Amino acid sequence: MDKKITPHAIWFLIAITAFALGKKIESKNNLKTDKLELIKQEQQTKPLAIAEKNNGIRSQNRKLPTLENISTTSAPANQLINNYLNSSNPIEKNLLFAQMLIGLNADNASGIYESLKENLDGRERSRKMELFFQAWGRADGESAIKMALSNNPDRNRGRGGQGSNMYAYSALSAWASVDPESAMKTISNLEDDRQKSFLTYGLINGLAKSDARAATDYVLKMEANREPEEQPTGVLRRGDVTQRYISQIASEQLKKGVSTAIEWAEALPDGELKSSAFDQVTESYIRSDIDAAKKWVSSNAGKEYAQRAVSEVASHLSRENPQDAVDWVSSLPTNAQGQAYEEVMENWTRNDPEAASNHLIAMKPSETRDSAVSSFATSLDREDPKSAATWAATIDNEETRINTLKTVAQSWMRTDADAAKAWLPNSGLPQETQTAILETPTRGRPTGDFRSRRPRQR
Repeated sequence: MDKKITPHAIWFLIAITAFALGKKIESKNNLKTDKLELIKQEQQTKPLAIAEKNNGIRSQNRKLPTLENISTTSAPANQLINNYLNSSNPIEKNLLFAQMLIGLNADNASGIYESLKENLDGRERSRKMELFFQAWGRADGESAIKMALSNNPDRNRGRGGQGSNMYAYSALSAWASVDPESAMKTISNLEDDRQKSFLTYGLINGLAKSDARAATDYVLKMEANREPEEQPTGVLRRGDVTQRYISQIASEQLKKGVSTAIEWAEALPDGELKSSAFDQVTESYIRSDIDAAKKWVSSNAGKEYAQRAVSEVASHLSRENPQDAVDWVSSLPTNAQGQAYEEVMENWTRNDPEAASNHLIAMKPSETRDSAVSSFATSLDREDPKSAATWAATIDNEETRINTLKTVAQSWMRTDADAAKAWLPNSGLPQETQTAILETPTRGRPTGDFRSRRPRQR
């Protein structure tokens, strides 16, 4: 009996296994079928969704002018200005204004100007009018300048203060980029010196954008034609108008890359304009690559025109790490160290006077030490005039010592006149200098370079 049961049991297990396996295969097939159905449905519905989305975008785009439409517009001037003035969509309004400027020409410019003048006000008027005069300057510079100079100058003086005219500036800048000879002639015929000085910025701005060599030659010629008494020296040099012009060209050259600006600056003739150019390029170079700037300035440090650039680097380094600044300055040629040390000591004294004084104690007598001590004393005179005076008295060079003691004395008179008067007889200052200090104490701190508390001695 046991022998009969065994085969039946085996066949029963085989049947059960086959049934279970079949069910599993069927389940997998059903799952695959469901997935295929879902994919098929997505493929059928996705194009519809995309089409609806694209239709919505196209519908929105039809509401705004396109760049292609702007560049090929042939609408009359009155339609251009009306489209712009009647639009309430800020994006559309800007596009329409660009369309109007692109369609601007010598025939329709004055009419558009009159309409803008009547319908624009406030901040929108100022911004849009400057752009409008740039476009007009390119299309018809002579008419644009004439209108800008003759039409109510009090309303459009802009950033330059009295005598300036930002609309004329914008027009002249654009005109100079397309017709420099005519723009230069217009400038030369201006009789108002203040106005002429301001609008020359516009001329140089346009020239520098299109032809840096022409802009540079113009400024160099202007400098060469000045009378000797018109050429500033000493502390006034940085604010001189021709140096501001050359700095403007430097700024445009820097937009093309530091290497381009360096090549341009190095090609300038030695002198004050080259000094201004080096200064401007160095300021930008420091921000982008301080190590490369140090190397470039060091290679020129022995030249007079590089002294302001040296001071720029020294000032930057001293704010970060005074000791690193001292190490760098010490590596420069001797004739380049004096002014650089002044920059370092000024910042160091302001942040850590004790460390600065310890460094001075370790310095050997030299012109560099005299410059450093002078800077230290004039930076300390407000907080501790007695110590400042003591340090100033240790300067070896007589002229530097007297000038520094005088500056300290003037500062001391403003903070504690009684103490200053008691010190003066033993100060070592000449009697006439003492008398001048007592009779006419300076109000405020002596003026000089706008970045420094003391007058610069270059």
